[in-house]
Amino acid sequence: MYYALPIMGREATPTSLSEHERSVLESWVRSRTTQQRHVFRASIILMAAEGHTNVSIAEELHTRPPTVGQWRKCCATTGSACSAAAASV
Repeated sequence: MYYALPIMGREATPTSLSEHERSVLESWVRSRTTQQRHVFRASIILMAAEGHTNVSIAEELHTRPPTVGQWRKCCATTGSACSAAAASV
């Protein structure tokens, strides 16, 4: 019998959020008036902070893993400006 081995990729950039950042991003996702690009980016950042892999986030949001990696990296490098960075681009 053949068992497929998991494919090991690069380590994802760690993402963490303050309570304030998390609440702002969650409010964007729930809002009916937030632009969809902001909802999309906020969803990526929230899922990354929960520990999901880039591939699983990409599958869930119907996008590509490099797009997820871009926003994960942006959040990790901007730190407390994470939510502002998601809104400004």
